[in-house]
Amino acid sequence: MTNTATFNLPFPALTTDQRYHFEVNGYVVIEDVLNPMEIKLLYDVLHELKAEFMSYDDPWNTSIRGATITGKDEYDHRVFFNNMIESHPAFLEHVSHNRIVGMAEEVIGQRVRLTEHNAYINSRNFDNPYQGPGRYQWHRNRPGAMTYTDNGLFHCNFVKSITNLTDLGPDDGGTSVIAGSHKVAAPEEAIVKAARNNPDLIHSVVAPAGSTLIFSETLLHATGDILSDHERTIIINGYMPWNHINETENNFTDDFKSKVPDLLKPLLFGSYLNPRLRRRSLGDEVGLSDPGNYLDGWSLSSPDPDSYEIADVSRRNQADVD
Repeated sequence: MTNTATFNLPFPALTTDQRYHFEVNGYVVIEDVLNPMEIKLLYDVLHELKAEFMSYDDPWNTSIRGATITGKDEYDHRVFFNNMIESHPAFLEHVSHNRIVGMAEEVIGQRVRLTEHNAYINSRNFDNPYQGPGRYQWHRNRPGAMTYTDNGLFHCNFVKSITNLTDLGPDDGGTSVIAGSHKVAAPEEAIVKAARNNPDLIHSVVAPAGSTLIFSETLLHATGDILSDHERTIIINGYMPWNHINETENNFTDDFKSKVPDLLKPLLFGSYLNPRLRRRSLGDEVGLSDPGNYLDGWSLSSPDPDSYEIADVSRRNQADVD
């Protein structure tokens, strides 16, 4: 995991084929993002937190060091964790993981801040197992103003990472997506109809523990049905541009905020600075490109009302790199 004293993001963080896979499909799965020790730590911490919640008479209406949980549905046993970051130091290490944050910045195309931190532990209900067709509850944020193209590549202002802490096989309920829907502004019902008519358009995550799914929030996505006897444990981070300030900072206690290293404060609390574009070319090698941190703008430079004299405000900001 990230050593907060050396928070150093690779740029680019995706290989050419991984970035192209994202470009076409709206998601990409990267294996071996976490090593076995990191996987075990997060898995154990989540299960210990679950056990702590279950020790209360009413765990569903309990808050533990800022974290809360919600319950289960008819066919699946689900525990959904929300706002866990203060509940254990391992979670701060995870949301600031160099590779994960680097991938989020590359796909967003800007410096980022954390906007959500969640997790799932779920398994099928053995007393009432679901046997029907896939019940994909597709959802997304519509592309609209959330997406843009820069340097020939697609970007989205809201990106999520989902990291598997257990192996996910084809029947283990991995996240499912309608491939390519991240760019399509057509009515969602029509896209879903296309996927129902051609199930090959539905891609489901099958990957070992320690793998991370990076996807655009404009991609139609859903949780798959668990048909196996296996438990599914995942951890979820959401990222947006660092100047998208919202109420999530208010979820942190003053004591926690005072202990966050300066290097990580923009990641957790955001920044009021203008966006800093992170430009890559498709063929760039992992970790070998200048991230740029460009400002991209335009300005008239003369007070003369008839002048078209301009000033160059598209520039690289070295101070943000150092």
